[in-house]
Amino acid sequence: MGGGAVRVVIRVRQTEQLADALHVDPDGRTIRITQPGGGVSEDKEQSLAFCCDEVLLNSSQQKVFDAVGLGATEAVLEGYHGTIICYGQTGAGKSFTMIGADRSYAQRGLAPRCLAHLFHQAANRPELEYTLRLSCLEIYNETLYDLLATLPSHGERPELSVSERGGQVSVKGLSSHEVQSEEAALQLLFEAESNRAVAQHQLNQHSSRSHVLYVVEVERRSKVIDSATVTARLTLVDLAGSERLKKSGAREEGAGEAERQQQQRLAKEAMTINKSLSFLEQVVLALVSRKPHVPHRSCKLTSVLRNSLGGNCRVTLVANVYGEGRHLEETFSTLKFASRMQQVTTNVVVNAQKDSNPAAALTACHAQVAELKRELAMHDQMANRSKMTYEPFSTAQKEELREAVRQYLEGTLPELEVISVRHVKETYEQMKALYQAQAHELATARAALAHAPAEACGGARLRGGADEAVPVEVVEVGELLGGAAFGVAPPDARPADGQALALAAGRRGGGEADAPPSAAAGDSLEAAAAAEEEESGAPAGSAAEYFAEFKRGDGVEVNKMLLENKASLRELRGKQRAISRNVNATKREIDELKAIADHKRELRQQGELKDVIDEEEFACLSKLKASKQRYRELFDELREARSDAEYVGSLVESCRQQLLADFERWVRLRDPAVAPHGLLPPPPEPPARELDADEEFDSIADQMALTADPDSLPFMKAAKHASARGSPSQKRGVGRKGLDGGSVAKPARA
Repeated sequence: MGGGAVRVVIRVRQTEQLADALHVDPDGRTIRITQPGGGVSEDKEQSLAFCCDEVLLNSSQQKVFDAVGLGATEAVLEGYHGTIICYGQTGAGKSFTMIGADRSYAQRGLAPRCLAHLFHQAANRPELEYTLRLSCLEIYNETLYDLLATLPSHGERPELSVSERGGQVSVKGLSSHEVQSEEAALQLLFEAESNRAVAQHQLNQHSSRSHVLYVVEVERRSKVIDSATVTARLTLVDLAGSERLKKSGAREEGAGEAERQQQQRLAKEAMTINKSLSFLEQVVLALVSRKPHVPHRSCKLTSVLRNSLGGNCRVTLVANVYGEGRHLEETFSTLKFASRMQQVTTNVVVNAQKDSNPAAALTACHAQVAELKRELAMHDQMANRSKMTYEPFSTAQKEELREAVRQYLEGTLPELEVISVRHVKETYEQMKALYQAQAHELATARAALAHAPAEACGGARLRGGADEAVPVEVVEVGELLGGAAFGVAPPDARPADGQALALAAGRRGGGEADAPPSAAAGDSLEAAAAAEEEESGAPAGSAAEYFAEFKRGDGVEVNKMLLENKASLRELRGKQRAISRNVNATKREIDELKAIADHKRELRQQGELKDVIDEEEFACLSKLKASKQRYRELFDELREARSDAEYVGSLVESCRQQLLADFERWVRLRDPAVAPHGLLPPPPEPPARELDADEEFDSIADQMALTADPDSLPFMKAAKHASARGSPSQKRGVGRKGLDGGSVAKPARA
C-alpha cells in the first residue's frame, strides 16, 4: 500500500440546530469555524477552515462504518495493520461511535461492526484460513488493566507492563483470547465494556474516565498453496474526553467528606487524562516536524500507541465534536489536533512471514503432480503413444502383466514391451511375485514329499506313471476358481423350498451328494417349523403369505424396481460372459499365432537370410498385432461390464433391503403378532421438553431477530449473555461504576 497520511474524519454530534459559527461546505470535506473574541484569542475573532477526508453531519452508525471502519477492516484482511482513534470532548460521542448504544443492534458502533465484517469476509474466503484473537486494554490513571481479567481463568493474572523488543511495543501479561465466531467475539467485547471505568459528568451521565484499546489480531494462512502467513492487527482506540479542568465538574468545596473525596478523585482523573492527551499531542507535533527524537515514553498511552503512530500502520482519526455554540472552544481545540494529526505520514506494508503449512504444501504437490501428468499426456499425444497411463496399476492390469511375464519367462513370449518407467517397475514386481510363488510351491512340495508315507507314493504311481505329465487345468478369463460351473440356469428353474432346504440339510450333515433327502431329515425340518410356529404364536407360512400380499399392495413399486434391477443384472452378467468368451477366444488365437510366428522365426534362423521375413511370416505378425489390439479392447469392455454389473448388483441389494424394511413396518401396523422373528420396535421418539417462561421468551426474541435481520442474531445473543453475566460489582467484588456520581478505584491486586 506504501506511504500515506493519516486519514481524518470529523463527526458532528447530532443536533437540532447547528451553531452559526460552524459551517460545512457542500463538498462534505471542509468545516469552517469562527471563534469570537474572548475565547482562545482575546484580541480578535478567529476563523479557520479545516479540510479533512470527510465530514459526517447527522450521520447514522452504518454511514460512519462505511466511511471509517470498512476500509480499515478490508486492509486488515489483506495483511495491513490498522488503527482507528476516536478523539474529542467529553460527551461528543466517542464511545457511541466506537461501541454504540447500550445493547441496540441498529445503533451498534464501529467495534461490533468491524468484528462482524471480519467474520463475514473470512467465511466468504474458503481457500484461506483465518484466526482471530481479541485483547482489551484499559489505561486508568496511568495504570494498565486487562478488561477481560474477570473471565474464568486458571491462576492469577500477571501484572501488566509495556515492553519493547525489536522496535515493536507489546503489553506483557495482557490476555489474548481466540474467538471462533462473531457471537464469541461480541461477548468478550461487551464483557470488556462493562468493566470500563466510568463516572457521572456534567456533560455525560456515564463518562469514560480511561483510555481503552480493543486489539483484534488476524492471522491468515492459505489452504491451497504453500504461501507466507500474513498477520495484521486492528486497534480500536476510545480515548477519554479532552476538556478543561473547570468544565469537568470537579471542585474543592463540598457538603461532606464523601463528596469532597469524590471531587478530588474526579479532578485527579481529569488531570491524568489531560496530561496523557497533551503528551499525545507532543508526539504528533514531533512526528510532523520530523524530529530525531519522538517522546513515545512520556506516558502509557503514547507508549502503547507507538506501533500505530508514524509507523507501519494505516491510521484513521475520528474527531468527535459538538455542533452547539457553547462548545465552540473545545470544538476548535479538537479540530486543531485533527489538522496536526492529518500531517503525520505512515509507511504501510503487508506483514507476511514465511511459514511451512503441511496441508498447503501437500496441496501444492498434488497440483504440481497433476500439471506434470497433463504435460506427459501432451507429449504422448505428440508421439502417437496411445493408452498410456501413469496411475497405479489396477488388479486387472497386474494380472495381464503377470501373464505376460510368465510367458516371457517360459520362452513363449519373445520380448516384453517397455511402455513407461512405472510399467518397468511393475514388471519387476510381478517377476518378484512369480519367483516367491514358485519358491513357496517348491518348498511345500519338498515338505510333503519328505513326510508322505510310502503308500502315498505308491498310490500316486498307480494313478499315473513316473514319466507321465499331469495335465494342468487352464483357467480362462471369466471362469470361477475353486468351484464348478454347470452353465446358466433358466429363471424358472428355482427348486421348491422344501427340496432346497432338504438338500442344504443333507450337505450340512455330510451325507452323499446324490442321495435324496431322507424321511428323518424331512421330519426334523417339520418339527423345527412346528416348534418355531408354537413359540411365535403365528401359523406356519403366515409371514410368507403376508410378504406376498405386501408385494402386491404397498410394496409393489419397490418390488417392481427390484425385479427390474435383477433383470438388468442378469443381462449384464450374460454380456460379461459373452465378452469373457470372446476374450478367451482371442487369447487362444494369440497363442496360436505366436506359435506359428515362433516356428517361422526358427526356420528363418536356420536359413541364410536370417533378417529377411517372407510374406507368410509378415501376415502372421500383422494378424498377431491386430489380435493383441483386439484383446486389449475386449479386456477394456470386460472391465466396464464388470463395473456395471457390480453397480447394478449394489442396486439390487439396496432394493432388497428397502423392501424388507418396508415389509417390517407394514407388518407391525397390520398385525404385530405375525411380525418376523427378530423384528425390532422402532426407537421411541424423545419427549419434547417443555420450555419455561424465560426460555420461551428467548425463543420468541430469537425468531423476531431472525425475521427482522438474520445478521443481528449473534449480536443479540452476545448482548443477552453479557446481561446474564451480571453487573461489574458482582464480577469483581467492587463497584466499577459509582452510584454517587464518581468513579471508584480499581481493585487491589494480589
